[in-house]
Order: sequence, then C-alpha cells, then structure tokens
Amino acid sequence: NDYAIKKEGALTVADSVVAENVALTANAATTVEIANPATGTTLAQGEEATYTATVKDQDGRVMTATVDWAVVNSEDVAAENITVANGKVTVTEDATVGDYKVKATVNGTTVSSTADLKVIAAEKLNLSITSQEQGTVAYTVNGVTSTDTQLNKGKKIVATATPAALYEFVGWVTSTENLITGTYVSTDAQYSFDLNANTTLIAVFKYTGIYYQNDYNNATESDWVS
Repeated sequence: NDYAIKKEGALTVADSVVAENVALTANAATTVEIANPATGTTLAQGEEATYTATVKDQDGRVMTATVDWAVVNSEDVAAENITVANGKVTVTEDATVGDYKVKATVNGTTVSSTADLKVIAAEKLNLSITSQEQGTVAYTVNGVTSTDTQLNKGKKIVATATPAALYEFVGWVTSTENLITGTYVSTDAQYSFDLNANTTLIAVFKYTGIYYQNDYNNATESDWVS
C-alpha cells in the first residue's frame, strides 16, 4: 500500500494515509498552438507551405498528441483545391483566391486552433521553346512533360533538344540576334532553369555531313567518275 510520488525530480515514499490526499490525474490536451510558416501565410496558386502545431496539457506542458488538419473557408467548410497533411498546405493552381483558415484539432477532442491563410493569384509567364528545322525540342514542367506556353512563375523547366540525322546540337539562344552572334545561354542539349521571367529559347543545330565541291569547268573524266 505504499506510493511513490515524484516531485521536482526527487522520489519520496508515502504511506496509505497520505495517499488519501493525493490525486493522480492523466495529462489532457487543453490547448493547441499553430506556428505560421517561415515564408508567411500568403500563398500563390500552385505553392505550398508547412504549418506546425504544439499541443499542451492542463499544466501548460507540451505533450504528444495526434492532430487533425483542415483548411476551411469563412463558413468553416472545407476549402476546395487546397489540401493539408501533417501541417503541409498545398494550394493547387485551380484554388480560388481569398482568405482561409488552417485548422488544427487534437484528435478525439474539441480542442482546436486556427491560423490565417491567404491565397493570391499566381503570376503567369510566357514560355516559348522552339528549334530550327534540323531537330526537335521537348520540355518538362516540374518533371511532367508539357506543351503549355503560359505557366506560373517559379516552375522548374527542363528543355531537351534532339538533332536530326547528320546534325548535332550547338546551343540555346534567346533570339535570332543571339543566333547570329553565337550568344548561347547554354550549350547543353538538356537545359534546366527556373521560370522567373518571360522566356524564349531556340535550339540551334549544325550540319555534320560531308560537303563535296569540285571545279567542274576544269574537271577530267576521272574527276567525273569520282
């Protein structure tokens, strides 16, 4: 009938008489606090950010607890085209601009808290990737093959040039003027960059076959056969 009571790091033993005045209470979640992303609470369509939650018990101590996440509108209804998992909020390119709330609720309880989320329209940029007739080009956007010519700012573009037979790739230029001067932004057939401005790329190729030339006016019969 003995009890061990831990207080301020020390263990003391109390007899059963003392136990009548000792109540043991399990810690229970009473508050949940949400920390905003370091990058801020304003996200453009197509962006993502991570919120974090801290759960505290009745004595204000941090405790471990499962948190359920949701993004809701002003009417506390789940937002469309905005997902959240473990605090990571992903705003799709189809999300409606406006003000939302990121909501964290301690699993199995009514203890919850919210944080602000503002969705703004993404900045659209123009992308043109073409080639001369001596080859072809293709490109991916964030790892997915695409033919889109208007994209959200910040997308990861990987352009690939493939020469036709008897040609080889020379480089990428951003204008016909740069083609004439031979000013290349890259000489790699696979060129990666972030779309941070309106961008034009032209793949340039050169002929690698054999040119034949002869002076026909002074040629001999053996030259003709040759």
